[in-house]
Amino acid sequence: MLPDKPKEYVLTHEIGTYECDFLGRWKLSAIFQQLTEAAGNHAAQLGSGMDELGEYNLFWVYARIKLMVYRYPGAAERIRVQTWPKSLQQRLFYIRDFHLHDEQEKLIAAATSAWLVINGKDRKLVPPRKLEKLVLPNSPDKHGLDEPLEKLVMPDGGEECYRRTVRFSDLDVLGHMNNSRYVEGICDAFDLNHYQSQEISWLQVNFDTEVRFGEELAIFKHPMEDQKGLFGIRGLNVSNDTRAFEAAVQFRPRQD
Repeated sequence: MLPDKPKEYVLTHEIGTYECDFLGRWKLSAIFQQLTEAAGNHAAQLGSGMDELGEYNLFWVYARIKLMVYRYPGAAERIRVQTWPKSLQQRLFYIRDFHLHDEQEKLIAAATSAWLVINGKDRKLVPPRKLEKLVLPNSPDKHGLDEPLEKLVMPDGGEECYRRTVRFSDLDVLGHMNNSRYVEGICDAFDLNHYQSQEISWLQVNFDTEVRFGEELAIFKHPMEDQKGLFGIRGLNVSNDTRAFEAAVQFRPRQD
């Protein structure tokens, strides 16, 4: 444990109407934004935030994340996002977990995520063995989701849903497409009629390569035959023929 450094961080957020979908419920992309904000705030408290790492041209980036939603809250609800570093996995990934509670202290969502540190200049991974000063607290027995974040293997092909070109509003501080925009892209692979009766119960995204300004992203989906309501989604950067991400999305009947 690091002296005088909080092992956990709590962010309280009131959901705005601009964060809600056509049913008045919190969008998945907005949830991801709050997870990222909480993680960044806690990293700063631990002396490993954007300002501290930025001095060495280093940055945190998502590698993988899985989010399970038990209930979708609505506008004006106050949500408490709790996060903590859990462990180092495969001597490569910094694992950070999350719990989200409502005002009645009921668990409404949980997540586990894997992070990497990259060099902002050459975009290359910096392994933990070269980051001796980056020491984080560990809570290996405390889980948001007690699940390994495995590699997702998505077959080629599938239905091409649409294409989008990365524009100014898609970019984050690293100058590439923000993680919440990927989530928007995944959700947009399904039409409005689908969301009239179905909702996403869990989503896993594995981020492969960054997508930059002006590049075109093609979104493909295909149903997974082994489980009802489960879809595989992949994003192909058609500008340079690289895979940007893979995702698995599980739907369930909508809970009103």
